Amino acid sequence: MNSADRRMKLLLMLQSGKRNLMVDRLAQQFGVSRRTIFRDLRMIQNMEVPVDFDPEKGYSIPKGFQVPPLMFTTKQLATVMMGLAFVRSQADPGMGKDAAEVESKIRSVIPPDLRDWMNGLEKHTVVNPYSINRIQAPVGGDWYLIAAAMVAKDVIRFAYPKRRADDPDHREVSPYLMEYVNDHWTLIGYDHLRSGIRSFVVDRMAGVETTYAVYKPYKGQVDELIFRDEADMKSVVFRVNDRVLPDFLNRLPARVESRVPHEDGSSDVHFQFGNLRYLSEWALQFGTNAKPLSPNQLLLIREALLKEMAD
Repeated sequence: MNSADRRMKLLLMLQSGKRNLMVDRLAQQFGVSRRTIFRDLRMIQNMEVPVDFDPEKGYSIPKGFQVPPLMFTTKQLATVMMGLAFVRSQADPGMGKDAAEVESKIRSVIPPDLRDWMNGLEKHTVVNPYSINRIQAPVGGDWYLIAAAMVAKDVIRFAYPKRRADDPDHREVSPYLMEYVNDHWTLIGYDHLRSGIRSFVVDRMAGVETTYAVYKPYKGQVDELIFRDEADMKSVVFRVNDRVLPDFLNRLPARVESRVPHEDGSSDVHFQFGNLRYLSEWALQFGTNAKPLSPNQLLLIREALLKEMAD
């Protein structure tokens, strides 16, 4: 156990009010010397935590004293660091700025040894280094406003690119859920103008504003929103090489209904999907390791798509 984790556990023991927390007992429990325990106690006191000593009860923290809220083990701190690195990798410059500010606040309140550990970890971890190749970060979709509206159950209004001529210039949506799939954020909510649940790519949402009209919360399960049936759903079967099967299943934007393994090292994956053109383009990332078997319409779309690529 490293020193930061040991001090964290020692601090929690002191706060618990346990009796007989003597130096000898603590040294034996942590497998260190008495001198190390005394040094740990001084470090805790340097963090402005009042440590009392009673000849009969041992060491403790006075009742009513609140331990500083940001206390981490190195493993917990590593988890936080990975999360912040992911947020900084997002295209939205606002999210990157917010992540940097959160990291700065954490650095300002943790002990020096944890801060040094944090600095060392940061030098040796990189998330999405190829984001430097972005020509321009997408502009749109105020993620914080959307998140706040979801918590407050407020309807939001925004402009969105038209897919059809009769699409409105603006949408009013009850935001239910934001999901991160295939390197972008998607909002799922009830579209009041289309009278149904729809998905919207957050980067394409412009001029997001709150209408302050309160909506009733969605009563169903989260899975029902993510894997909901869309119009004109079709039964689809892909034959997938087992070598890429885990990656195929992890990226597939649908719920798998069944999987049938074969002796030749492949499996037939059955699921429902609506937009076959999108599915055909999506599957090309797996090359010849994922071949559509049905429906016949999907085979025709794939054949036409490959011809377009060849031309």
